[in-house]
Amino acid sequence: MLPLTYQTQRFTLQPYRREDQARFVEMFLDPSLAKYMDDHLKTEAEAADFFEKIFKLYTTKTDKWFWVWGVYEAGQLCAHLEVKETEHTNAAQLEIVYIVHFAERRRGLMTEVLAFLKVQGKTWGRQLIATVDPQNANSLALLRKLGITQQETLHDPITEAPYLKLILTE
Repeated sequence: MLPLTYQTQRFTLQPYRREDQARFVEMFLDPSLAKYMDDHLKTEAEAADFFEKIFKLYTTKTDKWFWVWGVYEAGQLCAHLEVKETEHTNAAQLEIVYIVHFAERRRGLMTEVLAFLKVQGKTWGRQLIATVDPQNANSLALLRKLGITQQETLHDPITEAPYLKLILTE
């Protein structure tokens, strides 16, 4: 399903453009992400294949909420963003997943994007959640800054590794 496009003064959330594949691949092959993602992509071919799957998702009808955006600032891809129903959500929740390009970190962009999403969540009638590796200090700090009403420790069913389910304040 093609997601809506949102424009603010600073950023645009919009479906990916084909010309963004190289920057997308850079973002997803960032070795600093591997320790926080069980399904971390390891090769350029895997990342390119994942990029293509997003375009297939855009043309697929589904009953589930599953929006995938590129986050752009001044026309440049800066981050990847997903808002979706998952095994971690209930009927009143949507899970957010994001990855920021290494050259775009520590500039406050995701703080603004996630604050915007919290407002949108209200208009969608949904509360936002995130699942985070407990060692991912940067994501935890960002999400705590935005406000968390509940934190629950879950375990991966295969590896039994712990991760946190965080419910963001509305």
